[in-house]
Amino acid sequence: MSAGGNTRSARSWLPWLGLGVALSPTLAELAEHLYYEHTDRYALLAPLLVLYCLARRLGAAGPGRGAGLALLGLALVLQLVGIVGHSWSIARLAVPCAAFGLALWLGRPPTVVVLLLFAMIPIPQFVLNLPSPGLESLWARAATGALAGLGVEISSVGPSLRTPEAHLTLDSTDSGLRLLVVLAAVGWFRGVVRGAGFARAALHAIGFALFAPLAQIAAVLVAGLLLANFSRGTALEWLVSGAWILTAGLALLLARRPRRGREPST
Repeated sequence: MSAGGNTRSARSWLPWLGLGVALSPTLAELAEHLYYEHTDRYALLAPLLVLYCLARRLGAAGPGRGAGLALLGLALVLQLVGIVGHSWSIARLAVPCAAFGLALWLGRPPTVVVLLLFAMIPIPQFVLNLPSPGLESLWARAATGALAGLGVEISSVGPSLRTPEAHLTLDSTDSGLRLLVVLAAVGWFRGVVRGAGFARAALHAIGFALFAPLAQIAAVLVAGLLLANFSRGTALEWLVSGAWILTAGLALLLARRPRRGREPST
């Protein structure tokens, strides 16, 4: 690459470097949060998918648009309000909002790729609490009913799985919302891989997200098997990390399947 090419490449990253500096308080807090909160590490999937798309040059870049400046301003406001109001759930939204705004302003990288970064924001606890414990109880009944039919000594009382030797209570992180985000992110990624625009990528995301209830029931079913045959700790570790990792892996295998025909972009 020529010296001129190196200079242009370096300059193209300067706005992103500046953005990283401006959002450093929120980025540092988010990194610390994901380090300590194992239940939220599913959020790491989204930046990995974005890096893959950028490395493979997936998605079409568009012309720069001044509207991106408004989103950059909004992002800085979100960060300020979140920090002053001691609400990192608000401040974290500044990261994908700013990235989308800068991509929109510069015309690169493709905004359909950058939009995936919204899936890197952990679901706020108050949102997780909304369907709890109703959904966990539903998944527990479905999973233990299937296991009992197979001869496994297990039952459920509300959101708790019970065996003769141990019990495990599902909490709000087991409501299925985490897997919904994981599957929606992989669905959007599938759309990007197939050259789709926003509307078509959204349809892929919705299509994958519809499998979240089934995936969560399967996750609880496996947890019940582990509780009955191994230990509560093993079942808990599966629910915290194993379930979303396996779900993401299987979904990505489906997402990378060759398409049968040409995917129209929107």
